[in-house]
Amino acid sequence: MSKITFKLNAITKMISLLIIFVFITGFNVIGNPCDLQVNAGTDQNTCPGEEVTLTASISGESTCGDCLVYGIENTYRCEKDLYYVLWLKDDANNIVRRFSNVDLEWAELADGTATLKGTVVDNNDDQLFLEVDVVYSGRTSEVPAGSPKEHFCNQENADGWIYYTDVSGSIGLADGSWSFNITRKGPSFQLGNGANTTEDEIGKYGGSGWFDTTDSDYNRGDFNINIGECISSEPSEVSYLWSTGETTPTITVSPDNTTTYTVTVKDCKDCEATDEVVVNIAEIEVSAGRDQTFCVGSGVGAKLTASLGDSYLWSTGETTRSITVFPKSTTAYDVTVTIGDCSDSDEVTVFVDNSDCDSTESIMVFPTIVRPGGKLSIDLNSKKDQNVIISLHNLSGRNIGSLVNNQLTAGANTLDYDMSNMGEMSEGIYLLRIIEEDKTMMKKIVIQK
Repeated sequence: MSKITFKLNAITKMISLLIIFVFITGFNVIGNPCDLQVNAGTDQNTCPGEEVTLTASISGESTCGDCLVYGIENTYRCEKDLYYVLWLKDDANNIVRRFSNVDLEWAELADGTATLKGTVVDNNDDQLFLEVDVVYSGRTSEVPAGSPKEHFCNQENADGWIYYTDVSGSIGLADGSWSFNITRKGPSFQLGNGANTTEDEIGKYGGSGWFDTTDSDYNRGDFNINIGECISSEPSEVSYLWSTGETTPTITVSPDNTTTYTVTVKDCKDCEATDEVVVNIAEIEVSAGRDQTFCVGSGVGAKLTASLGDSYLWSTGETTRSITVFPKSTTAYDVTVTIGDCSDSDEVTVFVDNSDCDSTESIMVFPTIVRPGGKLSIDLNSKKDQNVIISLHNLSGRNIGSLVNNQLTAGANTLDYDMSNMGEMSEGIYLLRIIEEDKTMMKKIVIQK
């Protein structure tokens, strides 16, 4: 194998490994690690036209804003193998007490002040905790008179250091049984790479500053801190784009059909993430039946029947699937049918025929007096091809049985029916209801033994 071929193969392998690494780790096009994720929420079930709120939640967004609060790390005291952030000294008795960090936080504020707050613990008594509440003010990049403090162990470069010319605050036990205030002593508090004057590591970012106290014994001290990781930063901007075109984390939709909604988010480092959520619509279809025409003089109302559902509500106030109405003029009736949690409505119109219902020339029934087991004939002169339903009712309107449910052709039709199929019938007057596609008519017959 030639050297050129070997080099080409090696480069190809490196590129392949780089592509795999980028794919697995989620680096974006400019090399930043992308941990951004978005969750559009769980799929939802609802009814047509009802409002649904969708909310996208994110995690792992990149941090681009300025840090607001930093954690604090202990100082490793050069040449003495000690860890601490605070020391206090009793000059009269030459006693020094050192305290290690528990949860101190450093915050730099927009008004030119900074705070150091939290808890420290005595290095020689792990039951003794002091609360620190200190404010530094007078922030400046100019070197104040008497500054900077010299480092005890290293030669440090003070370029770019920040100084706070004043300090105030308190240190003490949480119960207040031992507490004292502090003020600046000597050089200003300094902050920058190598500004912690007792830290062993060269160039480590931190700060230090002496102070006087109001305590009768421990009359002075020093903070020697290293600035740790950012624990709170300014909110980083994340953009949202829904498939509806909306750009807010939460949107409200009211689909008529099952719809999938997609949201895409992008953070301040151009990392992107996408998720989708489905709003399922219950596919409910309601029918109030076909329009009808009936004769006022028949004495028998028009029967309206809705499509099958769980519950019903007609515009008449009735709550059964079928109702019988007696309109005096053409009237529209609507029904709301509920299936599960969803409802829908439909309307049916009953057209009123004010003519004499028994004088219809297109229908003849004979004989009009029929024996219970006899034959009944119906001549029907249909003006068009249509389905005809003929049923037998008593005078109270109760359905005795169905005689005819046929598709008839236009012209003369004779329908014969064996009344013995009706079973045992009492003597009396009965009504034949003839329902055409656009009209309902009645004919009287008499059952006589």
